[in-house]
Amino acid sequence: MTKQRLYHSQFNHHGWQSGKGSKSRAHNLRATEALKKLYSNSVELEEICDPDLIKNNLLIIDNKKVDPLHGDQLFQSITKTLEQEKKEYLEKIENAYTDSNKAELSSKRAKAKAALKRYAAGSDNEEKTFWNGLIEKLGSQKIDAENEILKLKNTSDLKIKRFNQKIKRIAELSNYDDLINVKSRNTEYTIFSKELLYKIPDDTNLKIKPIDLANFTNLMNKKLYPDFRTTYIVIHSDENPDRPHAHCEFSGLNLKTGEMDIQQQLFLNLEKQYNLKNKIFPFEKKTYNGLNSEEVKQFGVLYQDFIYEEMNTYLLKKGYNSKLEKRTEKEKNDDQRDFFESKKPTQKREFTRAKKLQEQNEKAKIEAMQNIEKQKKLKSELLETERKVEKAYKELSIVEKSVVNTKAALRAAIDFANNAEIKSLLDYKKHFQSIKNEVIQDTVKAKSIEIQPDEVQEKKIRNVRKRKF
Repeated sequence: MTKQRLYHSQFNHHGWQSGKGSKSRAHNLRATEALKKLYSNSVELEEICDPDLIKNNLLIIDNKKVDPLHGDQLFQSITKTLEQEKKEYLEKIENAYTDSNKAELSSKRAKAKAALKRYAAGSDNEEKTFWNGLIEKLGSQKIDAENEILKLKNTSDLKIKRFNQKIKRIAELSNYDDLINVKSRNTEYTIFSKELLYKIPDDTNLKIKPIDLANFTNLMNKKLYPDFRTTYIVIHSDENPDRPHAHCEFSGLNLKTGEMDIQQQLFLNLEKQYNLKNKIFPFEKKTYNGLNSEEVKQFGVLYQDFIYEEMNTYLLKKGYNSKLEKRTEKEKNDDQRDFFESKKPTQKREFTRAKKLQEQNEKAKIEAMQNIEKQKKLKSELLETERKVEKAYKELSIVEKSVVNTKAALRAAIDFANNAEIKSLLDYKKHFQSIKNEVIQDTVKAKSIEIQPDEVQEKKIRNVRKRKF
């Protein structure tokens, strides 16, 4: 039985990716005019879906079903609201830096934090843990420089690389205590909106009703993103109607705190869900930004495990024969498609109608090449048959070769071997029965049977009887 798969991804729209969120939103809402303007090469609806099926999409905004044919209007409304939220957030940060001294300190703190990250990346074991802990403290806790320097000395019995430089850097960190809880002005990596995708691959034998897919998406939103506004949930049935899939977008603004901290809140809410299930969450007393690269990967595994378990539980309750399984490491190594697809814009990322046509064209090319190879093989076999007949003819005596009907019978036998047509068989019969020498007849029949490609045609040649003179 083919394994059941789920393709689930998160796409964070950071400050430096100002156009990424808009492009993805235009694609998901089927915003015709926006698609033409946002991409350097205008994108037509026919390239991403079947326009006649857009009416079948399930679009939910503010917990209400909305007409999916109003894509451009909805795109403009949602985008305008998100841009206003971003503008107000940036103004709030800027107001915190009206004191010019704070602005200068913030710039220096950013450089110090970058240096600490370099130290962490270039160290191992206890020293690496030390630097990661210090990175987490910077900006959220007061730093006792003398105590931190002592901790650094105790991380290793060996000589610490660039020790004097590192001590000097630690000594300056207490200068930034006035900036505790003051957000950095660098918002390039701030997540202003986030998109989720839930998709059952086409080769997985599991068809989920659009309403069930929407309800599951909403259930996950309540568990993992309770304090964030959902801009839309859309279930696409206009690409492959047999395999609808879900897109969901959130504003990055925390409705309770006013912060853009959706990834940290996801981290905390996933920890809460693991605790409710009495499962181990290995990052207690940590923050998402405090995780190193390996821990971020581990967090991703925990997140995917949770989604798979929740979806299987939900679908089984709904009566689906669901047993979604994650790929093994070997399967991941064998299949790099997901990795490369995740690097593309959503418009290019999905299994769209255009992509299906492209794959069909590729399949047609392969079949054409196979047909060419088949024709080459048939031609080769024909030449081989010709060679055999020529050899058979040469083996006949001089007297036999002089007999016109002998050659004509062999030629007809060749034609019949190649086309199996009744006309060729009748030609063979005519010339074969015109041969008056019985010995020659036996020789011609033996050679004619020998060159036939299968038993059926051999039998038809064998059944041609001699004519009595």
